[in-house]
Order: sequence, then C-alpha cells, then structure tokens
Amino acid sequence: MISAVTMMIMIGMLLALATVVWFLIRTIKGFMLANDGKPVADPETWLW
Repeated sequence: MISAVTMMIMIGMLLALATVVWFLIRTIKGFMLANDGKPVADPETWLW
C-alpha cells in the first residue's frame, strides 16, 4: 500500500521491487526447508 502511494515520487518503485524480492526469497527459502522436512528456524522474525 505504501508503495502505491509513493509511486508518484518514484520511491514506490524501489519499495515495490524490494517487497517482491523479499517475498520471493522468503517463499523460496520456506519451500526449500519444507522440501527437506525442516522447520523454519525462527518463524517470529520477518527477516530472511
């Protein structure tokens, strides 16, 4: 939502790109852990 509002000043494009990269890394890492049968190390964190 913040990215959409700040698109007018071009910061939103960077925020949207960062959000997509973050989402992809989290998703791929989660699928790789699930495939190995391992739990997520710290599910409370929002980092990688």
